[in-house]
Amino acid sequence: MHAVRNTLLILFAILLDLLQAGISAGLFFMGAFPGTVGGATGGCILGAKVAGQIGCAIGGAVAGVAGTALNAAAAATLPFAIGLGFAVNFCLDVTLGLVLTAFLIWLGMYYKGIGITGFIVELVPGLAIVPGWTAMTIACVVRKTAEEKLLASSSGGLFTTFITAGVAGAGTFATFAINQGTARRARGIDMFAQEEQVSRDSEKKQFVSTELKNIDGIRPKTSYAA
Repeated sequence: MHAVRNTLLILFAILLDLLQAGISAGLFFMGAFPGTVGGATGGCILGAKVAGQIGCAIGGAVAGVAGTALNAAAAATLPFAIGLGFAVNFCLDVTLGLVLTAFLIWLGMYYKGIGITGFIVELVPGLAIVPGWTAMTIACVVRKTAEEKLLASSSGGLFTTFITAGVAGAGTFATFAINQGTARRARGIDMFAQEEQVSRDSEKKQFVSTELKNIDGIRPKTSYAA
């Protein structure tokens, strides 16, 4: 489940970076070679209307070569193209980029330091070609995966400790119960022995007293003459 989640997040980030890089590269070439790009585009459109795909290819090639002479206007068109590319990428950052960030936050995978670094990289002009969102997402995924593994390891150790402590506690309680039972039996036997001894002593005293009375009863009377 986590592998699918991580894969989808990384794919989303890759697609966002590819979209930004493609737009930036396209606008840059249009600004740097306005005559060539403009001529090729116009020639392709006109040729496609006349002869379909073949007409597009032929018209684009011819018009592109012819428009090369207009590339001198790059001094004016290139800054405009770069600025336009930055504006488009900024719009993507505050829409799709924030959607990606929201997903990371919702899944508990967003880390402020990593996120801020990735956003800054994306906002710096000229760095849109760098896969900042992809790098940020991979860093968050790697860190989250490491934390989950550490948590699983700690939980396993805690569970083992709990089971061990429970078994030890049960053994101690059983030993205590056995000892208590043995002590109670020993006390019972001792009390029984004491009661038996007292009973025997009482019988002996009674026997001796009876014998002495019997002796007095049969003792002959002796008279003495005056």
